[in-house]
Parts: sequence; structure tokens; C-alpha cells
Amino acid sequence: MSLKMRNKTAIKIYQILILAIFIIFWELSVRNSDKLKFLFGSPSLIFISFIDSWINGRIFIDVLFTLSETVIGFIIGNILGVIFGLTLVYFPVLANISKPYVIALGAIPIFALAPMMIIWFGTGFMSKVLMAVFSTFLITTLQAYSGAQSVDKKYERLFKSLNAKKRDFFIIVRIPNSLVWVLTSLRITIGFALLGAFIGEFISSERGLGHLILKAGGLYNIPLVLVGLIHIVIIALLLNYLVLLIEKSVVKWKID
Repeated sequence: MSLKMRNKTAIKIYQILILAIFIIFWELSVRNSDKLKFLFGSPSLIFISFIDSWINGRIFIDVLFTLSETVIGFIIGNILGVIFGLTLVYFPVLANISKPYVIALGAIPIFALAPMMIIWFGTGFMSKVLMAVFSTFLITTLQAYSGAQSVDKKYERLFKSLNAKKRDFFIIVRIPNSLVWVLTSLRITIGFALLGAFIGEFISSERGLGHLILKAGGLYNIPLVLVGLIHIVIIALLLNYLVLLIEKSVVKWKID
């Protein structure tokens, strides 16, 4: 085994060990106190609540809703962001006109938009998808715009020397470079899409992990609240892993 592999294995062991120590300390700290169990829960109660939520099937729909809202909003937001970002590059005058509005929209906290989304589109699936779309759209727009603008000037001079049209340079050089920037930032946008969907559910919803956490908190059911958080973490890790695979394939393609 190489030194690099041994280091990776050692890091994994330390990570698991730290988590195990934390769980054992948590369990022992609250074991003899009903008040502490009420306030902080315990690993054993969380485990029981986790198993119970899957046995009775209640949490399956909530996980499915949150995952679907995140993925659909993520895809739509990225597509619209790429289109808008590239449009701004192709039409510089439009970019100059739009700049203050894009900055203003980017300064608005996503949490502040949730009540309006709920009023306009209701408490159902669509409003949460739109929250995820908005959370993703602006970041992708900026990435697409920056990627297309970051093309090396030597390529631009080359195309001009060949009397190529602006459209040809845009399609052959700017669009691929822009997409590389977008694809390598997917881990950021997937996190914002999940955040947007969760905030929408937390404000007002009938399904989803945000609704589950809000309802469990209202019932002072801390173990179920933490079960909801664990599922959000699992979804985030799963989506980040899938995005990481895409990023690796893009980087490899770019190098090749």
C-alpha cells in the first residue's frame, strides 16, 4: 500500500473514531436525565425514531418530495442560468443594462422570497421547485457569464485572423468554456437548490423534510427533528457525490 493510500485510510479511521466518540459521549451524557433527553435527544432515541419513520413509511414521501424539488429546481435553474448568462455575453449592451438588476437580485436573501412564493404559487410542489430554481439561477448565470468571458484572447485573435463570424467564435469557443465553468460549480448550486427547497418547505408546506422538521419541532420531538436533519445530510451527500462524479468526468475531458 502506497503512502498516499495509507494516509487516506488513516484519515477515514480518525473521522469514524471522532464520530463514534461523539455519539458515545452524547448517549452517556443524557442517559440519566429526562430533561437532557427532552432538550437534546439521544443517539438511541434518534435510531429508534429513524427506524420507526421508515417502518411506518411516513418519511419516504417527505424524502421523495424534498429530493424531487431539489433535483428538478437544480436542473431548471442551471439550464435557465446558462441560457441567460450566455445571452448576456452575446449581447454586451444587454449585459450592461442588466448588471444592476442581477446584483440587486443576488443581494436578496432567499428566505425573504419564500412568503411571496407561497402566496403566488401555493404550498404545494411547484413553489418549492421555484425556490430551488431561484437559488440556483443567479449563481449559474454568473458562472456561465464569467466562463464565456474568460476565454483566452489568443483564440479571439485567431478567429479574427481567419475572418470567422462572431457566432462561430461564440459557438465553438465561448459556449464550451462557459459550460466547463458551470459544471465545475455544480456542488455549490446543488447545495443552494437543496437550501431553497428546504426553506420553502419550512415556511409552509404539506410534505417534505422541512415540513417534517417544523412539525416535529412544534411537538417538541427532538429525535424526529434530528432524523429529518440526518435525511437532509444524506440527500446532500448523495447529490454532492453524483455531482463530484460529473465534475471529475468534465475535468478529465478538459485535460484530454
